[in-house]
Amino acid sequence: MFNRDHGTSNGKLIVTNTGGVAVSGKILLVELMNLTPGVTLMDAAGTTGGNPYIAMPGNGTLAPGESVSVNVQFKNPSNALIAFTSIVY
Repeated sequence: MFNRDHGTSNGKLIVTNTGGVAVSGKILLVELMNLTPGVTLMDAAGTTGGNPYIAMPGNGTLAPGESVSVNVQFKNPSNALIAFTSIVY
């Protein structure tokens, strides 16, 4: 959803464990490359290797087939289509 007053785009990222084994510990979603030019992640928890990351909620176990989601906000002054390549740790 684009907010014209603030020049931001808001959305939700969902991470699903598609493997056959539970994932334990903190889950970090790291934006690696290809973020649309002119768009920046507003609510990053920090950076790693120069790339912003989002810490997914929870600190326990994500069972096979289970999902976790987090709201995100991007500074998007031109209302561009947002695209990026990500990796989950």
